[in-house]
Amino acid sequence: MSKTTLFCTLILGFSLLVAGLLDSQSPSTGTTGTTIAVHPRDYVEISVGNPFTVPTGKIFVLTALGRSVTSPSTGTSTITINGVQKGVIYTSINLPHEPSVQPWPVSIFAVAGDVVDTPSNGGIGFGYLVDE
Repeated sequence: MSKTTLFCTLILGFSLLVAGLLDSQSPSTGTTGTTIAVHPRDYVEISVGNPFTVPTGKIFVLTALGRSVTSPSTGTSTITINGVQKGVIYTSINLPHEPSVQPWPVSIFAVAGDVVDTPSNGGIGFGYLVDE
C-alpha cells in the first residue's frame, strides 16, 4: 500500500468519525425524547374573559394552571377546551400576591380552531404553540 493511499484512507476514516460524532449530538427526532424549540412569540397566557383560539397550523400545549388573585383565598381553577372541562386545580393562597400557578404534568393540548379558556375564579393558564 502506498503512502498516498494510506493517507487518503486515514483522512476518509477521520472524516467519517467526525461526521458520526456530530450526528450523535443532534436533537432527537423520534416519538420519544423529541426536542422542540419554542420561540418566545409562541408562549400563550390564557385568563378569565380572554379565551384563546388556537391558530391554523398550530397546537397549543398547556404547561401550567392556577389563579391570579390579589388577596388571600381558596378555590379552584379550570381549563376548558371548546367548553369541555379538561383540568381542575385547587389553590389555597394565604398571602397577597402569593403564586398559585402550578406546573401541569398531564398532556393537555388543543388543535387549530379549538377555543381554550379558564372560565372562573381568576383562572390563569400558560402554555406554548407548536407547529402541527
